[in-house]
Amino acid sequence: MKFPEDFINKVINGNCLDVMKQMPDKCVDLVFTSPPFKEENTTEDYWTFYDKFYREAIRVSSKAVIIIHSATKVFRLVQDYEPKRLMIWNKGFSQYSFRFNPILVYQISDEHKVNKFICNDCLTFQAVQGKRKLHQYEDPIELYTTLIKMFKECLIILDPFLGSGTTALAAKQLKRNFIGIEISKEYCKIAEDRLRQGILS
Repeated sequence: MKFPEDFINKVINGNCLDVMKQMPDKCVDLVFTSPPFKEENTTEDYWTFYDKFYREAIRVSSKAVIIIHSATKVFRLVQDYEPKRLMIWNKGFSQYSFRFNPILVYQISDEHKVNKFICNDCLTFQAVQGKRKLHQYEDPIELYTTLIKMFKECLIILDPFLGSGTTALAAKQLKRNFIGIEISKEYCKIAEDRLRQGILS
């Protein structure tokens, strides 16, 4: 594969670590993603896997990295992968309990100070539930568009764990370029269908 011809505005079926290794340093403006949260969703030790992904994300981004993760792992994430800013996604009530997810924001360049773009540290959007979900861990597109809008200078956005395509849809809606990587052929097809049809939820 050649960059950028074979990457920009494409859904790429593959292991994100293998695909990202083919990408040059600082070739995207923003890495925006929600990686697997659970050990059973990785083929090796979770933190070994996460460290490999994190290092590649930092390498290929020129401006910022935004990672939506799990509240159950927030202490380890903040300690071992200290973000420039920690935001909160208030998911409301889910299965009879109040839930939130941390949003870790990393600043790559001193020329692109993330703090000047973030206008709200706590975002409230109801989680996608029930039959509306196309992916087990699908997030609301409103959350993604709100976050991406804050980073006005980020015109090329990479999601290494694209899932059902929400990041790509948000980027397309905001007239940004995207690169989506997804290991599941089934979810690649769902993402491509959503992009073709313009389905936002």
